[in-house]
Amino acid sequence: MNAPLIWVFLPIFSGVIIWLLRERESAAKIAGIVVSSFLFILTLLIPLDTLMSVGVLTFQIPSEMSILGRSLIITSVDLPFISLIFGFAIFWFIGSLFLKINHHFPAISLVILGLMIAAISVEPFLYAALIIELVVLVTIPLFIQPDMPVGKGVIRFLQFQTLAMPFILYAGWTILGVEANRSNQVMIQQTIIALGLGFALWLAVFPFYSWIPLLTTECEPYTVGFFLLFYPMTTLHLGLKFLNTYSWLRESIMLQDVIQGAGIVLILTSGVLCLYQRDMRKLFGYLVIMENGFSLLAISLNTQLGYQLYFASMFPRLVIYALWTYTTTKIVSQSAKMTSNPGQDGLYQVALFFTLLASIGLPLMGNGPLRVQVITLFSGQTAQMLFIFLGILGYGLGILRTLNELISTQVSVIRNLQANNFIRFESILLFVGLLAIVIIGLFPNLFAPASNLLIQIYDKLIA
Repeated sequence: MNAPLIWVFLPIFSGVIIWLLRERESAAKIAGIVVSSFLFILTLLIPLDTLMSVGVLTFQIPSEMSILGRSLIITSVDLPFISLIFGFAIFWFIGSLFLKINHHFPAISLVILGLMIAAISVEPFLYAALIIELVVLVTIPLFIQPDMPVGKGVIRFLQFQTLAMPFILYAGWTILGVEANRSNQVMIQQTIIALGLGFALWLAVFPFYSWIPLLTTECEPYTVGFFLLFYPMTTLHLGLKFLNTYSWLRESIMLQDVIQGAGIVLILTSGVLCLYQRDMRKLFGYLVIMENGFSLLAISLNTQLGYQLYFASMFPRLVIYALWTYTTTKIVSQSAKMTSNPGQDGLYQVALFFTLLASIGLPLMGNGPLRVQVITLFSGQTAQMLFIFLGILGYGLGILRTLNELISTQVSVIRNLQANNFIRFESILLFVGLLAIVIIGLFPNLFAPASNLLIQIYDKLIA
């Protein structure tokens, strides 16, 4: 028994077993919650590479596992990030209990999580690109609708993510040359350019962004939301791990400028494109692009505060993504079936209304205070502040216009809300989610201890 066997192969194996239960949707979803909860608890209880005694038995769980000459390494420092992944997965699986979505979702999601943890733990690093490509291929069945042709978004997603792989592989290969001769500036620049292109494709930086709004429009919102929450977390973690490992890379001013520029481009393009959108699902895609932009901005600061803000923003992002995709899935599903429950429909509309407001980054709501902290750190850079402000303004105007249409078209549905609509378990979960947005906004330092624990993974970056 070792750490990779527990947190890489156990979720993958569980996913395969749950796949056999795919026709019994409720049982499969509950199994997903149980497996995620079990793995989450293990991250809190099991010390790695430490002798433990249970009765007369003495044993230890090694942090390393070798496969075909390659190593999967999960140390105690990595466990907080793994607990974050499975903690978020529990939250997402609970929401799926009340939705009619792709019946492969619980099984494939666990396989995806196992592969993502494999990607961040594999040594040498360049094999992470191959595992990420495997994640992309495994994800495709989640995006394909029964009896529907494969959409442009799925095809473009596969094209861009596959195109990223050779750039990351090339960067991993050139790093060997740089490590042998750090004075070779040409090779350093080639490595940074290859890494930049690879991560730009992974994170949908302009002009490679189009697959995200297409996916959110063509596919089930809740399943796409799951992927768009965990995929950037994993790829950004890979990038930070890369910076933490190589001193010449983290000291590169060129790379920090590239990261900052990519973040600003993501924010600006998502804001501008939101001005012309009325589709709620496509707007969610632009929110994801903007959130990725703010993540890159926080990382580009290359300070302990920047990394703390990056990790702290994950928690409100989870709640906003979950509420947005959950309510949108419900609304789209009922529209497709031509059925309605005026009282319950009104509850979904109200939840969506407040979620859209929170996504703008208003003060005292969701990630608003965290965004303000990130933005103020760029107060001395006029051009950057201008572009960030324009991006936020464009996104805000697009959302406010959508809210105006939502109120004008759904006011009669909202008026049908009754007291008994608020006492169902599903309604209580929605209320708890909305309350969480407010609490996180009022107390932005609520997750500071967790953020401080998570940044210990990057000991050299915060040194």
